[in-house]
Amino acid sequence: MSLDASKVRDASTRTSPLAEFRSVFADFRDLSALALKGTIVAPISAVWLKTGLPLPSVMALTTSILVLVAQVWTFQAWYKLPVSRLRKRIPITAMAVVISLLAFILLLVLFTVQPVKGEDRVVEGWVVRSNVKPLLTSDYTAENALRDSQYEAKEVWTTFSIGVTTAALQITWIGAFTAFSAFLSTFIILQRRRPQ
Repeated sequence: MSLDASKVRDASTRTSPLAEFRSVFADFRDLSALALKGTIVAPISAVWLKTGLPLPSVMALTTSILVLVAQVWTFQAWYKLPVSRLRKRIPITAMAVVISLLAFILLLVLFTVQPVKGEDRVVEGWVVRSNVKPLLTSDYTAENALRDSQYEAKEVWTTFSIGVTTAALQITWIGAFTAFSAFLSTFIILQRRRPQ
């Protein structure tokens, strides 16, 4: 009795992590598939939210690509793990989402300012330039100096400190989205592996 080669090939590809990812991604009716696709599109919100990220369009595209990589990696690396190990990864990835999102919000609140509602946010530094430091008093703060310099942050803070703040904003932004993507992918894997 010989087996039909196409049936054997179909059965083996259906259970492969990449085939499962493709199956989830191709389904337009399933809510989890739509959510997975939404995590790729969501970073584009940076353009409209005026997050203060430099080059918001580039950051949106970069984040979307890294989210897709995180989804593929999660399916590829975790799909065949025992269910007990997958269940342990759910709270870990959820914690990573919360930590990176809170860090991003904290950095956004502490180190960015929006000069006028609807305009891009300006990223501040944390080390004041040596020529500005003597001007600062309790009545004249770094934020006042920023306003007087027409919101040119490099006139008030060192380039290095602005760069570090910008990098921290970018890393926490990307971290929040990729962690959420891994969380959602792990949840979907668990649902698909549950006996029907």
